[in-house]
Amino acid sequence: MERNGWKVEESPSIETHPWRNPATGNVEQVPVGIDPGFQSNQGLEWAKAEKERARVAMRPITHVNERPVDELPVSVRRLLQKEQIAKFYGMKPRSVGNIEVGTLHPAIQAILGSCTAVVTMSDDNLYKNRPHHPEFTAQDYQRIPDIIADPDYVVEDNTAGRVILLNKLADGYYDRVSLKRTQDGSENYWLGLLYQDSKKAERMLRRRKVLYRKKQQDDEK
Repeated sequence: MERNGWKVEESPSIETHPWRNPATGNVEQVPVGIDPGFQSNQGLEWAKAEKERARVAMRPITHVNERPVDELPVSVRRLLQKEQIAKFYGMKPRSVGNIEVGTLHPAIQAILGSCTAVVTMSDDNLYKNRPHHPEFTAQDYQRIPDIIADPDYVVEDNTAGRVILLNKLADGYYDRVSLKRTQDGSENYWLGLLYQDSKKAERMLRRRKVLYRKKQQDDEK
């Protein structure tokens, strides 16, 4: 070593930072700049997360006191839908699963071309809607069952298998709900809720095909 001019020096100091091992819960010191992911099995961690997601996920209620929800009075079933929306909205850190949020008016089910009157809300669609409309509270989303069951208007959407429901509010604004059916018609999904001013809503009513008007239906009775 001396002949080559080499010499032994002390090891350089290594800067570390605390890191919590997700597999054990222990806090360990790891070198700065080193990814500690190698210490855990990523596939196993994903499987654990999916198992937990499945455990807490909400699902549509099918029976109440052993009675099928299809046999419940309309008012009771709608109240149940609203209760599920409030619970779904309040899940932390985010909603997981899917729930029943409405029962289509028979005329609107026929317009949509669906085999079922049930409308489902998925966690993904709620997750997408909330950041765009942070002003909406759980109470706002609880209006959805009423809109689906008895809208003022149903307007043609630009995409096949979809419709737009409009409901005029006391302040002159409109609730706008978008729905779609699956390609085979076996399921219907809520896509979003908007709070639209009267000018935009009435412009839509003029420019797009109106498939259903509640007033017209009432006059025919």
